[in-house]
Parts: sequence; structure tokens; C-alpha cells
Amino acid sequence: MNRRIGIALFVIFGLLAAWMFSKDVTFFRGMDIDYRLGTAEKVYVHCGDVIPILRDGEFAADVSQYLHDQCRKSARSHAAWIVLLGGIATTSLVVGLVYGRGARLRDISVLRPLPTSAEMEEEVDA
Repeated sequence: MNRRIGIALFVIFGLLAAWMFSKDVTFFRGMDIDYRLGTAEKVYVHCGDVIPILRDGEFAADVSQYLHDQCRKSARSHAAWIVLLGGIATTSLVVGLVYGRGARLRDISVLRPLPTSAEMEEEVDA
């Protein structure tokens, strides 16, 4: 893995983790089917943010009491995805920086040699 690829993967997975963190916790509850109109709609429950649900048990105002357990399960799953994406981001950064090829170093024989003390004295006297 190249260092640039490792850093690019870090940025991509880090942004995905940040995006997941900013999203509300939701879960699929069922389908609302209207046979008269011939339509079917998916019904999702919006539970709230991840941290308040897991730490304090604070849910969105419109979430019923009987849905709290399902919201907690969804919040744990949501947090697991955030941790997974963050772990992938960190791992790719570390692997890219430690094991990745860096800039190509030139051979030292290409550089001109340092002046000797006699040559430096000649420059000072001149």
C-alpha cells in the first residue's frame, strides 16, 4: 500500500464515519399498503441521535414507549458501524504511514562531496 492510498482511505472512511455519526437512528417498521390506490410505502421510525439514546435513554418525542427497545438495538448497530468505519480509517492510515512506500530517495553518490578543510581554508583566505 502506498502512503497516499492509505491517507486517501483514511479520509474516505473517516468521512463515512462522520456522516454516519451525524445521521439519526432509524429502523424499518413495516409497509403501509393501500389496496384502493395500489400504493405501498415503507414506514421508518426515527429514534433520535446515537449518543443520547445509548447514554441517557433519550428518544425523539414521537417515539412510543414500546419502540424504545428496538430503537436501542438500532442505536447499538448504528454505533457499531461508526466504530467499524473509524477503525478501518485508523488502520488504513497507520498501515499507509508505517508500511507504505515513501518518496524515492536518491543515491548519495549523486550529490557532490562536501569540501575538505583545506578547500574551506582556501575559500576563507581568498
